[in-house]
Amino acid sequence: MPDPFDQKPSDSDTREVILGRYRIDKRLGHGGMGEVRLAYDELLGRPVALKRLRADGTDAAIHRDTILREARRASHISDRRIAAIYDVVEHGDDVLLVMEYIPGLNFRQRMKDSISLDEFWDLATQSAEALAVAHDHGIIHRDIKPENLMLTPNRQVKVLDFGIAKAITSSGETATTRAAGLVVAGTPQYMSPEAHLGQHIDARTDIFSLGVVFYELLTSRRPFEGATYAAVADKVLHTEPKPVIEIAPACGSALSQLVARMMAKDKDERVASAAELMHELEQARAATGQPGVGDSTAPAAGQLPAAGSQRKAPDALPGRRSAARRKSVKLDPIIVVEEPPTIPKP
Repeated sequence: MPDPFDQKPSDSDTREVILGRYRIDKRLGHGGMGEVRLAYDELLGRPVALKRLRADGTDAAIHRDTILREARRASHISDRRIAAIYDVVEHGDDVLLVMEYIPGLNFRQRMKDSISLDEFWDLATQSAEALAVAHDHGIIHRDIKPENLMLTPNRQVKVLDFGIAKAITSSGETATTRAAGLVVAGTPQYMSPEAHLGQHIDARTDIFSLGVVFYELLTSRRPFEGATYAAVADKVLHTEPKPVIEIAPACGSALSQLVARMMAKDKDERVASAAELMHELEQARAATGQPGVGDSTAPAAGQLPAAGSQRKAPDALPGRRSAARRKSVKLDPIIVVEEPPTIPKP
């Protein structure tokens, strides 16, 4: 029998129904962590996102158990800042996550246009709130990046894929490190030094990754770039990026220093927790002496650099492609995003 995930949707009356209730619709995204389909839950009468995760390879059984365990733990989180996992089910050889369907833009898409400093404070605070909730549940995300941070039409931030990155062995832009039985998955440009080294990780690995996202929101460039995985890892481990304030003076020294602390090589020198991060964001905002300047796209006090304004052209930055050559693909979880540079695994 054909796999409904592999079939092209036809009209609503003939689309495949799986598990007795989910009518499969169009593909929403795919990437190293799995494939996502829009589906309609006929029992509860609502759209959902179905993510299929495959446990392949010689350790498939162990991998499958890990996926189930991590996903079930993540499903216990219920918070407005975190995309809900409604159910975790086995379907043939696969594991399906039944997830909240979230319309909107991810941070990668949002960064294509100018972002005011006022908007940055809002995005940053909401993102930190999400980390605080998950960390309070003992769950580390392990793959915080712009593609996993969604902005809904009513401007609410939702974090996707909490708690399952550890379980995924992937390819392409996502690297996997194994050491002493620990599996850590992540995107190289956003992985902490300890993740790259295969060392034990804790909640501070998410603080580092969110610091990289903040740097990118504020400067419109990634702090760690390279043509290969080894080059990126070397920069994460040994290179200090240019301070945010030198690229975006409007952010002020307090915020620039906070982002630098979030990205400290030594995790003991980082902001210790997401709750502490929220407090320090409030202090950094107060230090600017203004609550924000709105959403004007004209560069001004409080306006951050964006493409074509106060920074070099994209193709003048390491690892960036010009707009004409930029490749658009569908990635996790549910929307079209701009693909980060492909990093070959070592």
